[in-house]
Amino acid sequence: FLKSDNFESLLIKDFVKKIAICNFEIEFNLTINKKKILKTSTNSQKDLKKKFEFRIKEVLGVEFVENSVDFIYNNKNVKFFGLIGLPTFNYPNTKNQFIFINNRVISDKSLNQIFKVGFRDFISHDRFPQFVVFIDCPKNEVDINVHPAKNEVRFKDLNMIKSLIISNLKKKILEVGHKSSLTNSSDAVKKFTKQPINQNLILKEENNLADHNNLRNNDTAGSNLENNLEQYPLGFAKSQFHKNYIISQTQDGIVIVDQHAAHERIVYEHLKDNFYKKSIKKQILLLPEIIELDKIIIDNLKEKLSLIETFGLKIEMFGKNSLIIREVPVILSNCNLKKLALDVIEEVLELDNSLEVENQINKVYSRIACHGSIRSGREMQIDEMNDLLRKMEITPHSGQCNHGRPTYIELNIDEIEKLFGRK
Repeated sequence: FLKSDNFESLLIKDFVKKIAICNFEIEFNLTINKKKILKTSTNSQKDLKKKFEFRIKEVLGVEFVENSVDFIYNNKNVKFFGLIGLPTFNYPNTKNQFIFINNRVISDKSLNQIFKVGFRDFISHDRFPQFVVFIDCPKNEVDINVHPAKNEVRFKDLNMIKSLIISNLKKKILEVGHKSSLTNSSDAVKKFTKQPINQNLILKEENNLADHNNLRNNDTAGSNLENNLEQYPLGFAKSQFHKNYIISQTQDGIVIVDQHAAHERIVYEHLKDNFYKKSIKKQILLLPEIIELDKIIIDNLKEKLSLIETFGLKIEMFGKNSLIIREVPVILSNCNLKKLALDVIEEVLELDNSLEVENQINKVYSRIACHGSIRSGREMQIDEMNDLLRKMEITPHSGQCNHGRPTYIELNIDEIEKLFGRK
């Protein structure tokens, strides 16, 4: 049953990594064919949390700790302890997911899926969260004799465990706010070249006084606000480039924002918040939009028009093969209503009745938000850019769009100065 030497060595390394993390107060070293594969050391610090983070840095790298947040929960029956990666610090597979139950190494796909569900609204379906989590519970609440290898478990009250994990995950992600993964910034810095481009730059003379005065006025208008950079983590907008990205100056460097992705998350959270509060503001259309569809689609849709109306769109039958849009949410009044309605209809028709209500709401509003957001290619004024940055700062989960992609990257001034050889 053995495979190649390299593959078996990889399995051994993965197993030793797991037990090294699980027993972070014990030193582990792994040598294969006289080559040191893994080396850890004991830490003299008394703080258990610092010892744990020190071991994570040794085994998974400093990057893992820098892009993670604490995951701690205590009650009389269950305790959680560990690190949860930021939504934008995701991975293409489940390799960087570690679960330990009562200090036992566990490899249980059903438990991994619970964490995946907790991140469902924040990362793409084909990406996976990174985490290291210890779960402690009374021994009579968990059965470890499910699998001969003892790496799968069954909880006496799985629904309670599932509910606690998901609720605490969402609470922690909410606390993170607009924070995004530092790896995006590191990747951006690597894309820059330090080699000078061997070209003669032709400098323009200041003949166009109008343009020059406009630039000077913009700088003056923002100078008073920029004295308060400490209060605004995303800084103040300086410019827009390629009609899609905003450059903002912060206290520690610059931020580059994807205007469409950022506004899409803002609209998405706004729509969901109004839905749950039952306070969706609608606008009656002076000129209702008529949509012609196949009779088969119309027949399948008749029973779901009331469901569509709960999302803020009032669509009615109009003849045998047509629908008419009468009301839409105010926040979407300026979008392409026909395309919006067709996308919502498609999403509703594809909804699986077995999906939980929250998942259905997320899927539909994710589709709707794309239509109500600032489009790529739209020119924005400085005050519009700053308004977007302020909304990002107060909107939950604005560090990533509805599909899990980052909405901004941050470049530290120290990193920028290194690129120019100043440090």
